[in-house]
Amino acid sequence: MGNRCDHNPGQLRLCDVVKRGKGGAPRVLGVISGYLNRAAFDTGKLRSWHGLNPSGRRRRSETREVAIAVLQFLTANWLQLDTRRCAMPGTDFLEAPDVAHIARKISASRDWVGKAPLSVGRVWAALKDLQRAGYLVRSKQVREQKETGEWQAFPKITAFTKKFFLELGGPNLWKAVKKTGIEKIRKIRMRFALKSELAVEVNAKVAQYLNPGRIFSPRQALFWLDGKPAKRPHLFFDPDKALGIK
Repeated sequence: MGNRCDHNPGQLRLCDVVKRGKGGAPRVLGVISGYLNRAAFDTGKLRSWHGLNPSGRRRRSETREVAIAVLQFLTANWLQLDTRRCAMPGTDFLEAPDVAHIARKISASRDWVGKAPLSVGRVWAALKDLQRAGYLVRSKQVREQKETGEWQAFPKITAFTKKFFLELGGPNLWKAVKKTGIEKIRKIRMRFALKSELAVEVNAKVAQYLNPGRIFSPRQALFWLDGKPAKRPHLFFDPDKALGIK
């Protein structure tokens, strides 16, 4: 039976939307999302998060539903394996999801669409608990004052910790995440090296790619680009193919 929030303890609304197979996301992202499917019902996973409950009992199903859905959404759509940040490099800024974006997109996903939407407050509470458990770290929020005198807030940067992967899938999952991230950085360096012979220039370009400066939410990024999506050619560039490596 469900309740007025359309919550059903026996059939949790999750957010396993990683595109698997040929042409999809890196394999490790599908593995992470699969582990999270099991963690929604297995209290042997994510022990530090369950341990935050003062009573010692496992997390309520409503809490597990939201936390796992948030983790799966971030994994599928925002996790950059080279930095473990949920922030996508653009041309001259980092694009990061704010809480409103996370709530809106999860509510539109397969398991949630047509039912009571996920509120911003529940997403915020889930992120706070996951941070307390040591699974996520979040930067301070940056605010800037416009020429009009109005203040504009930018999203926080959320990053996954080593502890999260170890408690979710053990040392093998952590090694797979680390290996995939190192390989991605290698390919990025190769891409820049094809255009420059100076190591110092390559290092500078890699640093700029990882930390371009500004941080925008998806809506702020669209406004900045006059409604045009950000160009990210590095996401579709394969240095091995460019160099003839099979």
